[in-house]
Amino acid sequence: MARRSLAVYIMGALHGLALGFDKAIRTVFDVRKNTFTKLVGIFFTFHFVCFCWIYFRAPNIDVAHYRLWVA
Repeated sequence: MARRSLAVYIMGALHGLALGFDKAIRTVFDVRKNTFTKLVGIFFTFHFVCFCWIYFRAPNIDVAHYRLWVA
């Protein structure tokens, strides 16, 4: 069970890093909101959440790593 909770912490840490990365990009670059930037944001957000979901749904870290890097 402890390994399962570790996977949830990893997923939370990845989401936190993504929020920090988004804030840093918006601070450094002048990102204008238009249809293209919204679609790019939706695309990357969807795929990043799908990537993080692997850690959330895996029964333990070993299974998550196997699904990501071997299978």
